[in-house]
Amino acid sequence: MNSYISKWHKELEIFSKIKPLLILEDDVLDSYQYPQEGSTPKGSILRLSEYLHFFFKDSGYRNIIFYDSLRGFYNNCEEEYTKAFAKLVNAPVDNHTIKCTFKGRNNTASDIAYSALTQNREASVIIMNFASRYIVKPDNMDQSEVDSFTLLLQASLEAKDVRTENGSILKNLLVLIVNKTNDLPAWFYLQNPNVKTITVTYPSREEREVLVKGANFPSFFAKDVYEAEKEYYAAHPEELEKIQDRFVALTDGFSFTEINGLRTMKSTLLIFGQMEMKIKNAKCAAPLRLRSSPQSSLLCCDR
Repeated sequence: MNSYISKWHKELEIFSKIKPLLILEDDVLDSYQYPQEGSTPKGSILRLSEYLHFFFKDSGYRNIIFYDSLRGFYNNCEEEYTKAFAKLVNAPVDNHTIKCTFKGRNNTASDIAYSALTQNREASVIIMNFASRYIVKPDNMDQSEVDSFTLLLQASLEAKDVRTENGSILKNLLVLIVNKTNDLPAWFYLQNPNVKTITVTYPSREEREVLVKGANFPSFFAKDVYEAEKEYYAAHPEELEKIQDRFVALTDGFSFTEINGLRTMKSTLLIFGQMEMKIKNAKCAAPLRLRSSPQSSLLCCDR
């Protein structure tokens, strides 16, 4: 179970080798558990930008750059990637970013993306973050917006394959992160065989089990509580598994951000500790139930 990899991660692995343009949609503002050992430890809880940085770094890309319409091009994970990308596209770096706007054709983000994707010297991936916010109405765009997306489309169609130092072939990639695919103009992705849309989903039961039963398990406890309880549960693993399975079932539909937040909550101990004793101490007359509060991403206790 500790080797489980989500469907969307598998699709990312497959289609990054096939398609020059990837669109990631749906649960893109969440945190995620990195499923493999690599540039970041297995089990690390990462935001999507960090997750993609380490994924593409482990895949062998020399240039990994992010873009949004407020900051321009940047890489907050490792700043040297910003400098390397600036050198590749011959652009100045200002305060750790390459400043540029999205709209239009000349000296814009799309123009720089075209330069990076159509060269074959260094394998490059451009990740355009918050792409749902680049335009106001995808069905009512002004000419500068049309020009920008047309240039991105042209860049993806002309993207080159690059032979790396170890002899492998990598595609220059354009990745757009959106809330929903229809935030983009329909002509950009419909009937386009060069595009793959990947839906990032809430954690499945298997992913939640990896989080609870894997290396992150001790972090759900205060250190002193974990040290006091671990010998008992080491001697009674079947009881521990029942508690873990119950937690997995109770968190169905939760985001990783919500589940990860439980690790800082004392109420989490009600799930993992000796539940009957703790419930009595809390004066709970009825069985404890957990629900997700609409006002908060924390768990609430119903009695």
